[in-house]
Amino acid sequence: MDKRALIQNAIANLTSGNPTCSDGKLTISNLAKEAGLHRQRLYDEFPDLVEQFRTQAGSFTSVGAQKQLHLAESTIEQLGKRNDELVQRAKELELRIEALSALVVELTLQQEPRNLVHLRPNHGRQKSSDTTVQQ
Repeated sequence: MDKRALIQNAIANLTSGNPTCSDGKLTISNLAKEAGLHRQRLYDEFPDLVEQFRTQAGSFTSVGAQKQLHLAESTIEQLGKRNDELVQRAKELELRIEALSALVVELTLQQEPRNLVHLRPNHGRQKSSDTTVQQ
């Protein structure tokens, strides 16, 4: 097989996603690996095929970028919806917390008379200056 055919096969392998001896990235280095040639030889002897590869790789890259953009936009939309749901849920929980706090206050006030310690009136007696309590 002549070198031109090797390069054309390498272009086909890379652009179809079926590399044989590279990582499959659409680079001139990988094109050279797939064709079994040195990269500089591609530039020197086959500039037309290098340009053809760049054109095809560029179109694949722009299609890939469009797919990634669409995926990102879709993800952003989904995350926005989820954020709205979470904001609504947070508001609902805040209302429940307020209601439960009010209930706690009400129950505390209802129990308060039972928790009071009634002190006997002093009936005019003076407190002693020491720390003992008179009974």
